[in-house]
Amino acid sequence: MSVIDEVRAFKAWYDDVWRGDDPDKPIPESPLDDGYAEYLEGYNAGLGAWMERATGKKVVPSTVKSVARMATAVLERAKRNGHG
Repeated sequence: MSVIDEVRAFKAWYDDVWRGDDPDKPIPESPLDDGYAEYLEGYNAGLGAWMERATGKKVVPSTVKSVARMATAVLERAKRNGHG
């Protein structure tokens, strides 16, 4: 898959995780939307892990501890919503 295809696949997966059991739950698209910061943090952490898996190359975060915490939150949300 191309990088663009990988990013699209990740976004579709992450949006499903975000919505959980509520398919009508909106995806925050602006800093003014409820949950935007949480969505964006999880998206960025998750995308790094997704691309690492897809490319086999290490993605080096600027703040490893912060990214690890966010990735854990994404995985916990995924498990709670039946995607883990």
